[in-house]
Amino acid sequence: MPSKYKSTDQLGTYHIAQHPELYTPARSNNYVFYPLFTKTTKLLRSGVDKSTAKGSDYIDPQQAQEILALSVTSAAVPHSQQNVITIKRGNTEVKFAGSWTYPSGSFVFNDYIGADTKSVLLAWRGLSQHTLDETVGDASDYKVQGILVEYTPDHRQIRYWDMFGCWVSQLSEGDFSSESDDKRQITATIEYDRAIEHLPDDLEAVTFVSQAKETTSTTESE
Repeated sequence: MPSKYKSTDQLGTYHIAQHPELYTPARSNNYVFYPLFTKTTKLLRSGVDKSTAKGSDYIDPQQAQEILALSVTSAAVPHSQQNVITIKRGNTEVKFAGSWTYPSGSFVFNDYIGADTKSVLLAWRGLSQHTLDETVGDASDYKVQGILVEYTPDHRQIRYWDMFGCWVSQLSEGDFSSESDDKRQITATIEYDRAIEHLPDDLEAVTFVSQAKETTSTTESE
């Protein structure tokens, strides 16, 4: 190997240990996911006819956000997939960039009894799928913005994703079993139109919790 390609420094674990400010690993369990329900989001409990629904039949949007944020145990990281346009001539080919899409994400939630996590998820899905009258909801009702934030172990923001047009297309849960005492969980397939990742130099997300509360508190004031 030519000498100019030889490294004079051994880059191993000692180098990593000497620079903890650079090489502290990110943890997969330091995150929070929030769907930002707005004042127009009417979370009607499953099985209730909206024509006869009372105030107690609706779930408070701010409370619903907090329940889902505390219930989520696995969150899909947003990614885009870009199509490839291929042109062939003879025995070779060239490739060009095509359109791109954002695949749906799988989010797993613990089914808390007191908080009634399942009711919140069913109410969100119910905005797009009206089971009682067999109609599809309006996109302005069931599509909401979502925010996924990643933190360091001492709760400093690393990065965050704005997810636009989020809605629940499918809910699934495991079977009951007399042979198991495992916790119940619900898997939600969440569709979204696009996502924007923000790096540490963008500090807007540090206020995302207060923004979420302000968004829903306007409902109460009105």
